[in-house]
Amino acid sequence: ATPPEPDSAKRQEMSALAFIAYLGESLQGSDDEVERQLFPCLTRELAKQPLTRDKWTLAWGPAVYKFALADLDDNMMYVVRDAANPAHLAIAVRGTNAKAILDWLIEDFEVHKQAAWPYGNPPRRAKIAKGTSDGLRILQTMVAASGPAPNQTLSDFLAGETERLGALQIDVTGHSLGGALSPTLT
Repeated sequence: ATPPEPDSAKRQEMSALAFIAYLGESLQGSDDEVERQLFPCLTRELAKQPLTRDKWTLAWGPAVYKFALADLDDNMMYVVRDAANPAHLAIAVRGTNAKAILDWLIEDFEVHKQAAWPYGNPPRRAKIAKGTSDGLRILQTMVAASGPAPNQTLSDFLAGETERLGALQIDVTGHSLGGALSPTLT
């Protein structure tokens, strides 16, 4: 069965979380340095925004990825927890860092080449855009250096939460490139 359409308030919350993911896109330094600078900014913004205040708290991340030779990070992702229901998480995936040219070239513009979808059964293996495939691989391997669950990939964090809490309710959101990567990550 098709899940019900989310209500307006939930769509607004998910949009707010997606747009908060654009924080820190001008920060420079190593991935770990950017994550440490971004953590307090993200925590403050979640507490300040009317759509997220008293509703969502940072549970994992932020995690960032910067291509070799880049000055700015190209990908960012974080997870928040619903204050009223600890087993309800939302994953927010940043879209294109508009100031990072490699992000445009490697993920956004790599649509003409296809890559095999690594899941499913051959021989009719589906294909996705190479840029989306690269973005998915990056998201799956990013490790949050700090924050509430340091030194874990998203998968490790979610496995631990499932072990601790049982079944999870997970929303995944993103805007622009994040809007392409979030359902692919899901």
